[in-house]
Amino acid sequence: VVRAVEIPPVEVRLPEELTLTLDNKVVIPYVSTPTRAWIVLYENVNGKPGKVYGAHLVEAGENGSVAIELVRDPVGDETAMIVALHKDLGIAGELELPLPDEIIMVDGVPLQKAINVKTPDFGRG
Repeated sequence: VVRAVEIPPVEVRLPEELTLTLDNKVVIPYVSTPTRAWIVLYENVNGKPGKVYGAHLVEAGENGSVAIELVRDPVGDETAMIVALHKDLGIAGELELPLPDEIIMVDGVPLQKAINVKTPDFGRG
């Protein structure tokens, strides 16, 4: 007997703007992937991914409210970033960029999106 397994589509739902949390995280509202994958926040360098701000490994299936802790502080009140989804192909659970953990492609296009991340002053001003 062969069972059909429903594989979730690859999808990242993002608003145009996200806000940094008090504990230095950016929360991605929804990620769906058929396999374990890395969701990576990059600096936006003229529309291309630059240095990594942070990353989080998500499990196969639907993932809500994925909190990505930043390893670098954003500069200013608003920071242009790129969110990208990468396969976890090398050592399981270890982010290895640019290869072997290559970016996921959908119809030949990298699964990435430019966003702005607002940095509230949290009363520090």
